[in-house]
Amino acid sequence: MASCSSKGVPHWCSTCAAWTFTSISAPADVRPRVPAAVVVALIATTLIALLSSAPIAARNGAGTVVVRGGTLVDGTGREPLPGATIVVRDGRVAEVTSGGVASPPAGTEIIDARGMWIVPGLIDMHVHYHPGWMDALFLRHGVTTVRDVGSGLDSILELREDSRAPGVARPRIFACGPLIDGPSPRHGTGISVSVRTVAEARAAARRLLDRGVDCLKIYEQLTPPLVEAVVREAEGARVPVTAHLRDTTALQALEIGVRGLEHAFGFEACDETVVAQVVRRVVERGAYVVPTLAITEQISRFGSSEQETMALLGEIPAVRRRYWRAMAAAASLDRTAGAARRLGCLRSLVARLQGAGGQVVAGSDTSNPYVVPGASLHRELELLAEAGLSPREALAAATRTAAACLGQAQTLGTLEVGKIADLVVLGADPVASIAAIRQTEIVIRDGRVVWRR
Repeated sequence: MASCSSKGVPHWCSTCAAWTFTSISAPADVRPRVPAAVVVALIATTLIALLSSAPIAARNGAGTVVVRGGTLVDGTGREPLPGATIVVRDGRVAEVTSGGVASPPAGTEIIDARGMWIVPGLIDMHVHYHPGWMDALFLRHGVTTVRDVGSGLDSILELREDSRAPGVARPRIFACGPLIDGPSPRHGTGISVSVRTVAEARAAARRLLDRGVDCLKIYEQLTPPLVEAVVREAEGARVPVTAHLRDTTALQALEIGVRGLEHAFGFEACDETVVAQVVRRVVERGAYVVPTLAITEQISRFGSSEQETMALLGEIPAVRRRYWRAMAAAASLDRTAGAARRLGCLRSLVARLQGAGGQVVAGSDTSNPYVVPGASLHRELELLAEAGLSPREALAAATRTAAACLGQAQTLGTLEVGKIADLVVLGADPVASIAAIRQTEIVIRDGRVVWRR
């Protein structure tokens, strides 16, 4: 599916083996010019409202928190630890034991997790982030980190900075900035930069790297020479490049040094011979595949009554729901059937990749149609399990493996001493069934409780 806030009618491109779009009007973000004084007043009012309506997120200090009695599934691959006690100090995991703590300091928040399971905070690796309405949905589903893979540079960097503020009620953001695309970027210049030559590709990559992006994302129209120009610049800054491919094949991109394949584009996923070649090269290169099964499933359901009755649809802004309906209504039976076929092929690809020792990463592709923030990452994990991953492997795709793909394996993705204290308390055992991930009871981000059932 499209790798940005899709602004077109989806259709299957047999040449590029991918879902592409033709033009359709998307909901406009109407942003009239407002005097600075009014903006300041509005921001102040909003902050006051947030402080009063989200007391857990905004008022808890990152002091000492003790989560005790639950079964710890720490994300490392070790066996679950029953009766675990996790001590969090100043936003980091300070202790992990199988017993209690002697005498927690005064003011310690004690969370009784007996009869529950504790897992690392989830990471959604394919997001097109919208502030406000997405935040509560992400947090209530245990998503404490997201990677934005296509937004305007200034806005997403500002949001990234805000997401690191103490007590903020939103997930932590990592950002690729705008898409690096060719002469006629399909998604416009608001969230894309257009390059035609190797020199322009290098310059565009340097500009983004100089602004401190966490990753670069190349898009459909980049040919191999332009891909190589971007990758060489990124290598110097030790920043990974991920790709939504069309005019460069997956094998070419991997050979050049691209680190991630978004949507598993750039090859025919239903051709077993080609899949075998891509899987072999992905494993050899230590690259990552983000199959985004959840969006493909939703495309296959366009026009179905179940989409209009799905849970949490009422939490989506009305303007976006209208956009989703327009996208679904424009889809033909051939398109939905093509998505259903591709979904089956992607499942086989995922199983083959996992079996070969490859790295599968979970990403939802929200805010695309009917991909509800948070809940759709849960569905992505279920689809990965249906494809053949064990519950632990599926969980790793949104924790340990996702953190490694971000370049954050030393700080995120597992619950170990010294790491950032992002964790989720569940009401059921995720090792027995990944569906347990839906039974979220408590969410902690940076050592603060940000959501509680």
